[in-house]
Amino acid sequence: MDLGINISQVCDNYLRALVRHEQERKWREDHADFIAAYNATVEAEGLPLDE
Repeated sequence: MDLGINISQVCDNYLRALVRHEQERKWREDHADFIAAYNATVEAEGLPLDE
């Protein structure tokens, strides 16, 4: 039965999305301390260009 699905392309797209998601997760994990510090500064002082 031919469903017109390119298995290779589907697998490539899935793996590309999986790798991108994992890279984003790793980046957030690696930079969590900076993000928390920045968010605390913005909460305490507001955004730099708000004035």
